This record gives sequence, structure tokens and C-alpha cells, in this order.
Amino acid sequence: MCKLVDYHGRDYYFNGELEWYRFFLDELNRENGENNVFIADRPLAAQWPVINMQTAAKKYLWLPTPHAVDAKDQVYSNLNSAYVYGIHEYLTSLDGLITSTPGQRDDLTKWLGGQPKRPVRAISAAVVSQALADRPHVAMTARHAHQIIYTGRVDQERRVDQIITAFAQVQRKIKDATLVIHGYGGAIDALKEQAAKLKLGTSVTFAGYQADLDAVYDQAGAYVYTGESDSQPLSLIEALSHGVPAVAYDVNYGPKDVLKDGRNGYLVKDGAVNQLVTALTKVLENAKRQQRLSDGAYRSSTAYSSATVWKQWQALNSEA
Repeated sequence: MCKLVDYHGRDYYFNGELEWYRFFLDELNRENGENNVFIADRPLAAQWPVINMQTAAKKYLWLPTPHAVDAKDQVYSNLNSAYVYGIHEYLTSLDGLITSTPGQRDDLTKWLGGQPKRPVRAISAAVVSQALADRPHVAMTARHAHQIIYTGRVDQERRVDQIITAFAQVQRKIKDATLVIHGYGGAIDALKEQAAKLKLGTSVTFAGYQADLDAVYDQAGAYVYTGESDSQPLSLIEALSHGVPAVAYDVNYGPKDVLKDGRNGYLVKDGAVNQLVTALTKVLENAKRQQRLSDGAYRSSTAYSSATVWKQWQALNSEA
């Protein structure tokens, strides 16, 4: 039971936080003339309150993760349980669904039978601010050119152990190569043991969590991503926006949308550690190529500028 005391001269009682959340959204809607646009961007916390609003509003469910349980089959495998309420049970109570990438939009449309009862739109979750875009580019000569970085969660789904396995082989060819892992999670201890068994010593650093990674990206020579799946790896776009050449597995979703082989990095077969080794080595071994990839990384990130992404949101508002 939640109680709101003396709100506009009344006391209100709510059967749990979700009902209280719904009340808040309805009040927010009323104060702004109703028929506003509401996006539930955390399904388990927000989809029930948004769907069950009692005032007139436009309602959308945004998907922060892949929608189906099989990372490699997002068309025919079962629906992720987080979305059963919003997509399977109450889709027609929404005005639409929003994914972060066109690839997921297309797969979700197919999962819904090809002609869903509500439109599915793609709006990038990754945004490069104008302030970042306007910053001077950092040349490779001013970086730790042979430093590979990983940023993000450190758990089994991110398969950081494969990064360490690949790095051990990269270092045999590029002796001064280093690997810095930024992030935290349940796999840290096992990864430290793995690095010790491979006798990688101080060449692998576990830097933990950092709130501001700007300096990290500006000093790195390569970025690597090995997650099983994602709706859109935000750290990948962050790295590219700082001019860091990227190497990533070709997984659902995001990497294939932005990575172009030989232009801003390399896309390799999912789980192919040998290809990961080859691609990382290719980034680091030739200074001119690495600088060219860095230039391409800066260019490719312009597709995610704040002005570009804001236009996508404005289009949604006008359609609503």
C-alpha cells in the first residue's frame, strides 16, 4: 500500500508502486494538456503504468534488449518474458513499438507475422552529443596506439574471456600490446584467473567502473566487443565517436549497422576467436592503416549525432 498525503487537498491510496507510477503519469499528462507522448523505456518497470494510463495519451514501448530468447534467432524463437505483457497481451493498447536499430525493427515485424497491429519504428538509442562531435580529433600518434580496450558489463553474456584468449595471441605478434577492461560484473574473478594462467601479467588491466570514459576512449588504439547480443551496443558508438577503430562480432543487433571492414574497423564471425585475433592484429600492426580507421570511426559516428536522432523522435511526435 502506498499513500499520497494531501495532494490537492486529498489523500490517495495505491495498491503498490505500479499504480502510484500510473497516477503520476496521468497527473503529468493532465498538467500538459493531455494527448502527450509517453515511452516506456524499461519494460518491467514502465510498461504496465503506461499501458494502463487513464487519461488520453499516445503510448509506445521501447525495447532495450533483443525481443526473443534465442540471440541468434529473433524471428522464430519465443518472446522475451519482459515483453509478454506489452507485446503479446496488450499490443493494441499501445500506439507503437520502438527498437534501436532497423535490423531489430525488421525482425520484430516478422516475429509479429509481417503485418503487426501496431507500427514498429527504429530510433537510435546511441547519441553523439554536439559538444563531443565538435571536439578536435585525437591523432593516433597522441594515443596509446597498441592499447585495446573493452568497456561494459563483465559477465558471461559479454564473453570477455574470448577477448583475453584473442589478446594472448595478438600479443605474440605485437609485443607491446596491452588490454584494459573497463567495467564490473560477476565474471571478474574468473577472468583474472584466466589472465594469470596465460601469464599475461601487467599487459592486462582490470580498471573497474569509471563514470567518465572520455579520456579512456581518447587514448585507446582499438575497441573490441564480443557480446552475445544487444539491442545496440552503446559503448561501440561511444568508441567510434572518439575515433577508436572497433572490432566486433557480427551479432544481433548493432555492429553490422555501423562497422564497415577496412573503413572504421572490422566485423568478424560470431564466436570466431581466430578472426578476432586477425582483425585486432590488423588494426594495430600498421600505423597508417590504424590512422585511416580512426578517421573513418569519427566519420561514421556522425550518423548518430544528437541533431539526427532528435529528428527521428520529432517525426514520432508528429505522427502521434
